[in-house]
Amino acid sequence: MNMGETALAESLERLGERPMILKRLALIAMVKQDVNTARVYLGALSKTPFHVDWANAYLKLLDSGADLSTDKRVRHLTSLTMENDYGFTGYQPERILLDLLDKNRYNHLAFEYLMAWYLLTSQLDKFVQNLHRLDDFDYPQIPPLYEQAILVHQVLTGKKVDLKGRQISPQTYDLAHRFSIISTSEDATDRLTAMRLTLRDFGDSYLFYFNFGDLGIAK
Repeated sequence: MNMGETALAESLERLGERPMILKRLALIAMVKQDVNTARVYLGALSKTPFHVDWANAYLKLLDSGADLSTDKRVRHLTSLTMENDYGFTGYQPERILLDLLDKNRYNHLAFEYLMAWYLLTSQLDKFVQNLHRLDDFDYPQIPPLYEQAILVHQVLTGKKVDLKGRQISPQTYDLAHRFSIISTSEDATDRLTAMRLTLRDFGDSYLFYFNFGDLGIAK
């Protein structure tokens, strides 16, 4: 919340009193129980044509002395806030995201950022260890990039990943099979050539990223 507040305050100074900025600053102030600051932003927002009702509703709530934690939006944002302090220069994405999930295991964005961090940094052991968190969210199936990473991990370790009853899709198995054939073919005489051969059809895959350490081009 503090980092968001800082970024929004800087945007307010550069761009002026834009409704989106005022609205988010007001919400942050209410989450932080800073009623006086919230009134300032809500007062400015109440003078805009399309947000007057939203601003006045919250001003009325503040005037009534109601507990802000009873508001659905404020309560939701409060449930996502960090409780530990971190120095800005010591910013550690993994530690912060894990702390957020320790506080609220249903923090969807924290989960997806954590998994993306593990994929981008090729920490597949940690990625696999956190797959159980899929149970906390309404995924119809394992995301395709996750499936590809699971297959990579299984090949590297020779161990099957427990997917808790989930199945890797036939499409992902087929993708991995085709990638393997092309990237290890006789034409792929070196790493650069293999990358060029697989770029067109696999440049948007985790298989490509893991093997060549770069993002390719989507089809």
